[in-house]
Amino acid sequence: MIKFKDLKKKSKYSLKKNYIITILACLIGLVFLSLYGSTSGVIINGLECIQNFFNNGHFLTNDMLEYVTLNELFTDIDYQKIIKLTDEQLREQLNDLKLDENTIEYIVKLRLNDDDNTPLTERLKVKDGFIKYILSFSSNDLKIFFDNIEDVTLDFIADGFAGNTSYIALLSIIALIIYRLFFINVLRVGYCRYFLENSMYHKTRLGRLFAYFKDGYFKVIRIMARKTLYQFLWNFTIIGGIIKNYSYRLVPYLVAEDASMSSKDVIDLSRKLMNGYKWRAFLLDLSFVGWHILCNITFGFAGIFFVNPYIEGTNAEFYKAIIKEKKDEEYLKKFTLGREYLDKDLYVDIEGTFYPGTKPNKNYFAKIKYKPLNLYALFFVFAFIGWCVEVALFLLLTHSFVNRGTLWGPWLPIYGFGCILILLFFTKTKMRLYIDNPIILFFYIVFICGALEYFGSWLLEVTIGLKYWDYSGHFLNINGRICLESLCEFGIGGLLCIYVVGPQINKLLDKMKKKILIAIVVILTGLFLCDFLYVRLNPRTGYGITDSIMDEEGNIIDENGNIIEPFDLSIERIVPFEEQSKRND
Repeated sequence: MIKFKDLKKKSKYSLKKNYIITILACLIGLVFLSLYGSTSGVIINGLECIQNFFNNGHFLTNDMLEYVTLNELFTDIDYQKIIKLTDEQLREQLNDLKLDENTIEYIVKLRLNDDDNTPLTERLKVKDGFIKYILSFSSNDLKIFFDNIEDVTLDFIADGFAGNTSYIALLSIIALIIYRLFFINVLRVGYCRYFLENSMYHKTRLGRLFAYFKDGYFKVIRIMARKTLYQFLWNFTIIGGIIKNYSYRLVPYLVAEDASMSSKDVIDLSRKLMNGYKWRAFLLDLSFVGWHILCNITFGFAGIFFVNPYIEGTNAEFYKAIIKEKKDEEYLKKFTLGREYLDKDLYVDIEGTFYPGTKPNKNYFAKIKYKPLNLYALFFVFAFIGWCVEVALFLLLTHSFVNRGTLWGPWLPIYGFGCILILLFFTKTKMRLYIDNPIILFFYIVFICGALEYFGSWLLEVTIGLKYWDYSGHFLNINGRICLESLCEFGIGGLLCIYVVGPQINKLLDKMKKKILIAIVVILTGLFLCDFLYVRLNPRTGYGITDSIMDEEGNIIDENGNIIEPFDLSIERIVPFEEQSKRND
């Protein structure tokens, strides 16, 4: 009989012995795997509360502020109306709304600036950054998928795919399917692999999350695609979907243990193993309700630093406990081919330091010395990657394709310069010693990228007279040139550059013939210089480049000034009112 108390005790022990790496693994699960949707939601609200407290003197989210303005006195937040009130009258009105004392004091102080006609609500709001939209996307990608299907259907009925809306929605559907099948499903198996290894070994590398992108990639895709399809079809029956969710619960763990089985065998094996355990699995999930409540009241921080890795570790222990109890069953012996377990090293009694064959060699892969020619080529690679990231995020946010670069070509030089500067600084100087300490490395990268971004913003404004990015209103910004959120994003990107992207692309460049690489670099340099000189004479401006994508009330707008919602491609929101009226007629 599986005892939940024993599973949770083992999970706590596993978390304790490899705490930092496990927390980072769960953060990857939060952002990329659509896991912990409740955690991402409360994190968003928590960040807004903290930002509003430091920026605007109150401890409310932007949505809560909108709710407050529904009161009759503050429907439009008429500044002239509240300025006529005495302090006592205003305080009385605000107390009726049950606002905290800090908010009341801040609103009273705002009355001193009677020349500002900005609605009071907007002055009390903090601006959203990309972290909010990324977390929103990661926790709502299925909703976005079905919203897009609805948009395509409605547009087909109304106009037979006459507008651009349907094409954007179709591309979004295809992109989400590809993202789920070729990335999320594979990473989910690696995620299970990490926690299975971490339950037994003292140290588990974060890179184990990505193990199946190298080994058995297409086998994993086939198995997980079949499981996803079956679950998707069963979900239409609602009750059947809930039951099958528990029947297929062990599929990613079985694949993580042995990816050589066929997709049909894995699904059948999961069903048989879960016979008699589905109700126990439901009770196990139910036992974490209190922890989920704690996660919510701590704005998601309890989830990040304990609850999520604790639950994942317990689920891995639950899987291993089932395997141990059923290892003598005939149907399981059929798949183990006479072995006691599919992977005996996950069940050994004596714990090791690392799973066999995974012990790292002092980050040797990140301490390589880059050749000058390779660095030159990497500048264009990183400049292109940065451009792709900016364009993709902007597309998700505004539903429109905009060349976000300061130049006409598909490159953003600041990303190229930043990554090359980081690689030079931490591979060709004494600072390379800090590669063994990613936490200290993160703060160094933040400082370097912050200085580069600030100087780049100042230089562009002085030489061209244009401001290509403005963080005014964001949490802890300096003259609108840099802010805390962007620096953290650059810090994470810099770590990926040093540990993952840089070494991998450098390997590919080393395999290329030198003459071909030189020719490519020369051609790219010529195009880049022509682009640079042309932009000096004809600076790029317009929507999403130098023009704001938000109106005065903080709404995200398209290039025609229509209000849109991030990740919401509904026809009614992005089609101009006049065209909506025609469709309705």
